[in-house]
Amino acid sequence: MAARSLCRLARLLDPHPKTFGGKIRQLWRALQLEWHLSKREILILYLNRAPFGGTLQGIGAASWAYLGKIACEFKLFRGGNAGGFAASSSRLRPDRWPERAEAARNKVLERMAVQGVWSREQVKESREEPIWLAPRQMPQLAPLFSRMMLGKSKSDKIVTTLDAGLQRRLEELAQNWKGRLPPRSSLAMIVVDHTDMRVRGWVGSVDLNDDSRFSHVDMVNAIRSPGSVLKPFVYGLALDEGLIHPASLLQDVPRRTR
Repeated sequence: MAARSLCRLARLLDPHPKTFGGKIRQLWRALQLEWHLSKREILILYLNRAPFGGTLQGIGAASWAYLGKIACEFKLFRGGNAGGFAASSSRLRPDRWPERAEAARNKVLERMAVQGVWSREQVKESREEPIWLAPRQMPQLAPLFSRMMLGKSKSDKIVTTLDAGLQRRLEELAQNWKGRLPPRSSLAMIVVDHTDMRVRGWVGSVDLNDDSRFSHVDMVNAIRSPGSVLKPFVYGLALDEGLIHPASLLQDVPRRTR
């Protein structure tokens, strides 16, 4: 791996001040990476953390924002795109500087052809592809739940019990109900599997992008008075004990039962 990219990775993993001492620390971190990791491992670390313009970090976010697909679905030319963008993310952003980005991509493709990584036919096909696709919204499945989990764990990989299909249906249901809610109101839903008490679905607010509904507040975790939430459990216990039946009429007055 090029020394420049190795030093960039060292800076991303261990930020330091732009001083002489900071530069020495960066070089030391780079040497540690070279000693303990393979070239492939270093490259994976770099691509998953490198800036790709704006607020985009990592090749996964960049591939979705610029090309509309996750990184593992890249065609050949898109690998050339990624290599070009990573070299100078701000100066080569395809949404702002398409000519620069195309020139950088073609330079990477030509180098790969010279080194025999790709054939001339593959390079020619890749040059004909557009440099980027129309922008699209980044996927935001269970955003408030994800934010909570990221705050609890420092691990690079977090495994949860959410059901992705169920989560999408819950978020669609929340969007369908949004128009029926009063102004400045939101909603929350949580689905728990009663067999193992694991959380399968989590909707903390009606729409994360609607600030008028305070949607960055996770209402699942919000402290509130239980109110009517307890009624089904109280009524269920009363039914089990034979104190009431489904047709019972209860007076709304204080009552003490021994």
